[in-house]
Amino acid sequence: MKIGFFGTPELSATVLADCLKQADIEVAYVVSQPDRPVGRHAVLTASPVSELAIQKQIPLFRPEKIRNNVEFLETIGNFEVDFLVVVAYGRILPDEVLALPKVLPINIHGSLLPKYRWASPIQSALLHWEKQTGVTIMKMTSGMDEGSMLTRTVIEIDPDETSDTLFQKFCDISGSTLIDALRKYLKQEIVLVEQEHHLATYTKKLSKEDGQIIWSKMSACEIRQLWQACTSWPWIWTILEGKRCKILGCRVIQLEDIETSQMPGTFWKHEEQLLVATHDGILELDEIIIEGKSKQKASKILLQWRFEE
Repeated sequence: MKIGFFGTPELSATVLADCLKQADIEVAYVVSQPDRPVGRHAVLTASPVSELAIQKQIPLFRPEKIRNNVEFLETIGNFEVDFLVVVAYGRILPDEVLALPKVLPINIHGSLLPKYRWASPIQSALLHWEKQTGVTIMKMTSGMDEGSMLTRTVIEIDPDETSDTLFQKFCDISGSTLIDALRKYLKQEIVLVEQEHHLATYTKKLSKEDGQIIWSKMSACEIRQLWQACTSWPWIWTILEGKRCKILGCRVIQLEDIETSQMPGTFWKHEEQLLVATHDGILELDEIIIEGKSKQKASKILLQWRFEE
């Protein structure tokens, strides 16, 4: 089979690498985001997908825009691919692009659709205390994550799962799930199944504000769950002496001999632990980063300070 591949981040590169290993798959071309400035010195850097395409000498396109880009559409249209595979490309594709493949335009989504459509399905599964999520391979349509499904694969969520570890599970099986689905579809061993749209739930793109801890309203368990969902981005954070304090690790503790009537946001030392009172329960903090400073053990915080709302 012949595919055109759209993708940008490391996840996309992993799936592309899996496709390139298959004797029955030809990657005709790759489309990725244009090179972007990265880091403190704003060094212009190619995406992981672009780097892989260059390394493997695959025709690579990095258009600044796609909609109404007639030259680009004509160029990729000349490849006459069977499938268009889109993995975290980062832009909404117009109908003219979705109409290009001979068979189907395909997308990989990080949930068991129709649950958790849109931008943050992995984090949302954790925020809602799910025990399972998964990978859905679906036909792309003009409606975001509304297309009929080729297959779904379940991923178990461990009690201590974080968005990082869950994303890695998703990354590990996405390529093989996609490849298996494409082969079975061509052999007519599977058919498209329409989603139960009335069961759909939706997510949003997370912002820094979504990681803010409200000590007077959130329980220790809720804060811990927020931390699990927000590792890497946007992390959970609070205000300390007027500065943003990012919390890199925390856990709920049960210690019967500790006074729990402190005002939410109050922290104190107990042996070698740094503990914080919440709306309901106690957290132990691990590592933190105070704005303008480097990472440090939470137990080194000066005890005359208090977290603010």
